[in-house]
Formats: sequence, C-alpha cells, structure tokens
Amino acid sequence: MKFITILSILFSTTLIQAATRSLFMPDQALILIQGVDSKTGEIDYDPYVLYDLITAPVLVGPSGDEGKIIKSSDEKWSLTCVHRPSTGIKQCQVILRGGSHSKIDLIGETAEFKIDGVEATELFNQFAPQKSNEFEFITTGGALKIISHPNKFHFKFH
Repeated sequence: MKFITILSILFSTTLIQAATRSLFMPDQALILIQGVDSKTGEIDYDPYVLYDLITAPVLVGPSGDEGKIIKSSDEKWSLTCVHRPSTGIKQCQVILRGGSHSKIDLIGETAEFKIDGVEATELFNQFAPQKSNEFEFITTGGALKIISHPNKFHFKFH
C-alpha cells in the first residue's frame, strides 16, 4: 500500500512531457508510459492497453486511485499501472534496478531485464496472453517491449 501511495504522488507531481519517457540514474532506470503526449496533445492508448492486460489484483490507494503491480521476486524489475477513476487517466511505470538479470546503460539510455524458469512463469501468469503461451506488449513508438512465455520473460527499453 505504501508503494502505491508513493506512486500516486510521483504520478501526480510529474509533468506529462511525452507518451513514453525515461529517467536514467546510476544502476536504476524509470520508464513512464503516459496517457497524453504533450508534444501533440494526443491520447496515447499504450497505458490503457497495458493496464487492461495485467491480471494482477487491483489495489486501491487512499485517493481512490486504482493500481496494479507486477514485480520480480528480487524487486529489481517492477511494473505499476495506475488508473484515476476521477479523470479516467491511466499511466504506467517500470522501475529497473541493476542486478544479475538486468542491464542498464546510463549513457545509451537503454534498459533490459531477462529471466528464465519458475520466476518467468510467475511474471507471465500476471499478464493476459494474446496467443497461446505468449504475451507481447510493444509501445506505439516501439521503445518499450515486454515479451513473455511461460519459461522466459524479457523486458527491453531503448
């Protein structure tokens, strides 16, 4: 619950500057998938689609915002999507921390997380697969990808 409260504060204080944007720090990356592209003013449906594809339970914060959270067991990779019923806006964020399954390139601003086996299956099971034994989500611009099978999970941002 504390995590979703912090996330709500982050989303409410972050200016929407692009539909998908990133912040890279040493050994950590934050990728935001936002519902409005401020350069064009157009709605970006990526966070709406991603929110609906997550099968994790809905958590409700003190503000009434609804959220879904998926994270690796070591918490090096997490995906959080928030829905604000009062405005209808949905936003998602990925936090990736350095670890044995992650690569973060601060200069090139790329991030990757790969995992196999039981943990990949646990992550896979929290998404609604579009095909038998496969989940794939790629943002409209192609910068963010989540590709998962029952024994392989791969997240990439560039």
